[in-house]
Parts: sequence; structure tokens; C-alpha cells
Amino acid sequence: MTANVPPIFFDEARDLLEVFQRGLLDRARDAEAINALVSDERLRQRLTLIRPPFPGGERLAISASIGLAHAGPDDQGIYALLARGDQALYAAKAQGRNRVVDWSAVAS
Repeated sequence: MTANVPPIFFDEARDLLEVFQRGLLDRARDAEAINALVSDERLRQRLTLIRPPFPGGERLAISASIGLAHAGPDDQGIYALLARGDQALYAAKAQGRNRVVDWSAVAS
């Protein structure tokens, strides 16, 4: 199944995963909400710079929609946080995709 995919595609995919991983690590280190939003926006921008080659000479365009949510003191568990993140993600896609949306902007 992968016989027709050039090896460089796998190198680019590995690079993409490394950028994503670094972005998540940066995000985990950010303590304040504004830093998290800036960090997620940097991650989104980095992902758009990766243009893996595709058979036939074309390059793939990568974009990301990111929904940002914060744990609150009244959360009963992880599912409330995930639900807010999902709402923010769908708002990012509805606003034209390839963007970061904070749940607090969706809720207000």
C-alpha cells in the first residue's frame, strides 16, 4: 500500500509530528490562558509551514483548527473540559477553519 508513496513523504510526516509534539509541550508549559492561546496559534502557524511532497510533484497544504478550553473549579471531570474544547473546535471550523478559538469567546 505504501509502495507508491515517496520516502520523503514519511520524513515530512515525521517532521509534522515532531512540530506538533513540540507545540503540545510548549502548550503544557504555559500557565496562563493568554499564553496558551498564543502557544496554540504558534503551533497552528508552524503546521502551515510544513508542505510534504505528494506523488506527482504537488505539495500538500496543512492547516489546523484548534479549540482551546480551560479547566474550571466547578468541573466534575474531564468530560466537561472536552465538551468545551469540542465547542471551541467547531466554532473555529465554522469561522473559516485554520484558526484557534478559545472557548471563552464562544461562551460569551
